[in-house]
Amino acid sequence: MPDLQPQRVLAALDGDERLRPFLRDGQIAVMPARRARRLLLLDVIAQAFEPGTRYPERQVSLFLRALHPDYAALRRYLVDDEFLSRSGGEYWRSGGTVVPGGGPAGDDPQWDDGGMADTWVKGAVTDVQPGDRVRLASGREVLVSRIETNFMGRENSFALIEDTPERWFKQPVRDGVELEILRAT
Repeated sequence: MPDLQPQRVLAALDGDERLRPFLRDGQIAVMPARRARRLLLLDVIAQAFEPGTRYPERQVSLFLRALHPDYAALRRYLVDDEFLSRSGGEYWRSGGTVVPGGGPAGDDPQWDDGGMADTWVKGAVTDVQPGDRVRLASGREVLVSRIETNFMGRENSFALIEDTPERWFKQPVRDGVELEILRAT
């Protein structure tokens, strides 16, 4: 079972100017009040969990305690916002950004994206094609496997669906919402 490494997570949080203000004395001092920032922070934490691996509650609690004094609240945030799932005293990753090789990117060259970050373009949901990676306003990313039109019977509503071995996720999006799109190559 892969080790959960709090120092890598803290380094990644410290490396993100949007999340650095929430750190103090080598820990997350306060959870962001704004949902978008909180989701960004939770996404970085979730990247420490290897997709497909189940972790015992004790290991998860020890890892989260190294990140934040109220580790139980942090664990609840991760479950409630669908970054982790739980059953029978075990936790596993069920959402969040999947970085090739796993783990928070930070400044480690092994997480280099090969310059892909420069190819993000702004567009509408009608510009999205299966295979594209989409970044929502919340900061959450979706690797689009398919697109459902007229979602929930609404003419100007779509659902971006990610269906990968790591995650199944459905994100409703209204027409006219601006998204960031990374084209499939």
